[in-house]
Amino acid sequence: MNKQSKVLMAIALSLCVGMLDSAIAFADEGKSPKSQGGFGNLDASQFKLDMILAQRGDPDAQYHVGNAYEEGRGTQKNLKQAFEWYSKAAQQNQYEAEYKLGSLYENGMGVRQDYKKAMEWYKRAAENSCSQVRDRLNQQAYDHRKEEMKRSLATMKVEQEQRDKEQRAKELRDKEQQEKEQRERERKTAEERARQEAARKQQATVQKKKIVMASAERVTITDISDVVLKNKWSNGSVPADYLPSDSTHCLRASGSEIVCFSDEKQRVIAGQQVTFTTKATLSDFKTDGSFQVKYNYNAVQVGKASSPGISVDPNGLKLAQGWQEPPLSMVCRTADRVNLYCSRGNIKLHYHH
Repeated sequence: MNKQSKVLMAIALSLCVGMLDSAIAFADEGKSPKSQGGFGNLDASQFKLDMILAQRGDPDAQYHVGNAYEEGRGTQKNLKQAFEWYSKAAQQNQYEAEYKLGSLYENGMGVRQDYKKAMEWYKRAAENSCSQVRDRLNQQAYDHRKEEMKRSLATMKVEQEQRDKEQRAKELRDKEQQEKEQRERERKTAEERARQEAARKQQATVQKKKIVMASAERVTITDISDVVLKNKWSNGSVPADYLPSDSTHCLRASGSEIVCFSDEKQRVIAGQQVTFTTKATLSDFKTDGSFQVKYNYNAVQVGKASSPGISVDPNGLKLAQGWQEPPLSMVCRTADRVNLYCSRGNIKLHYHH
């Protein structure tokens, strides 16, 4: 073998080896020592493992054992053992071992130098390595596409799960919003019903008041004066002085006026006994039940009494003999057909029958 031939063979083989290195790097760095085209830093344990596999006929393991013997990694350097193991691997078309055999024959390492055999092994290594590299490249490309597809499917799965999660979250938000809007509609409906009910009750109350007022307006002045005239009024057990009572007699003088005269009565005021009569005029009757009372006392006799009596008469009777002027006045009102209230200044009197 001349120098030019060896250079060409080395270039051809290096191209195929370079393709394999590219394929290995393309697939995935560092998956296993074999996929890297060599063991790197082999230790004794790795050598033992390769030896077990090599003895079972694994061509790659046989190559690695030969390489360990050649370089003294994990075992003692032994070029003859290297040659033997490279030969076993090369018999199974392991192109790296074929290349190594060519190198050993060329350099006379572990075997007698033989350029012809070196050329033969270089050719076989070039042929087998290029074919194996193509197969490895095709396989690695397929594996790469397969991994890419797996990653793509995983990404799609994650994205789909995220979309599903977002969709469920959106549906939940929409449901909560719908429920909130429904509650708001129900609240507004309840408020509107309550407002309508309140308005209805208010209208009913107003209508009732109108009916009451209309009924009250239908009460005539004559009705009010009849209530006063046809009953006998007293303050507690004391008959009234100026209203119809057991001791005061009244009659209608006109359609809107009643005149009353009382029997002779006696009352003790501040130790003086007063004998008197009363004349009263009831007028200005109104539909709300109110009317005016004007009355005069006529003190027939005033004399000393045996008891002090009251200090001041609430109805205005004085310790003065004769007709007492000016006449006194009161405002009275019938609350119903049983009770009657009269007031004169700060004095308020309740009569009933």
